This record gives sequence, C-alpha cells and structure tokens, in this order.
Amino acid sequence: MKGLSTILAMILIVIIVVALIGLTYTFAANLFQTTTTTATSSVETTTQNMDKHVSVRGTVTCKNTTATALIWRVSLTLRHDGSTYNINTRANELTAIVDTVSAMTYNAPKLNETTIAPQTTITTNFEFTNTSAMTSGSHTLYIESPAGEISESLTCTYV
Repeated sequence: MKGLSTILAMILIVIIVVALIGLTYTFAANLFQTTTTTATSSVETTTQNMDKHVSVRGTVTCKNTTATALIWRVSLTLRHDGSTYNINTRANELTAIVDTVSAMTYNAPKLNETTIAPQTTITTNFEFTNTSAMTSGSHTLYIESPAGEISESLTCTYV
C-alpha cells in the first residue's frame, strides 16, 4: 500500500506541474499577442504620419490688396514628399499658421477641398484677417502636417 501512495502522489505532482506549465504558457502567449498588436498598430500609425511630409516650393507671397478690410492673402505651392499615403486635408491633416493662431482669423477654403496624393504639388491661397498683430513686414508661416511642422519666412506687403 505504501508503494501505491507514492506512485499516486508522483502522478498527482506531474499533473499539477503540467497544468502550471500550461497556464504559464497561455498567460505569456496572450500577453505577447496583446503587446505585439499594440506595437504593430503604433508602428503603422507612425509610418503613415512620417510619410505625410510636405515642403514649400518656390516663393511664398503675402499681399494685402484691400484698403479698408485688412485681409492678407498668402499664396504658396506645397509638395507632398511622401510615397505611399495621401494627405487628407478634410481631416485637418494640413494647417497653416502665420506667427500665432490667436492673432489671425484663418480662412483657407482651397486647402480643405482636396486630398493630396504622394509626389504631387498643389498651389493654394490662405487668407488671414488682420488684427493688431498682423502688419506689413516679416512674419513666419508654419505648415503643420502629420509628419511635423515646417516654417517659412514670409514678407507681407501692401499692394
């Protein structure tokens, strides 16, 4: 009888060890799957954002053609330097700012009408309504895209 108890105890210990190994494997597999899915999603989002890079081509102009209403028109040409993903301007993936957002009223209807395909160039206009901060002279134009922000020197003149 003593030998049988020892054999049953050993079998029970083996079953418990196998069950613990199975639980540990299941836990680890689920943990790595969750981490891998999150990391993959983050890498894909970052890759898409980095591909949505723009650059300014040519000369940026800033002119005020109205004597009574102080409306500044900035004209520029943008190039989508990416190779795979479109820039969806309707989803606010492209923004133009002169000096500071709070100083300007922004109106750029042409920018929000299109999707910009990779390796294409668009020419657009932005209108800024004058406040006390906007005068003729030197300013900085910031273009924000998913890939980051670029800045361009801007000289505004009365015409």
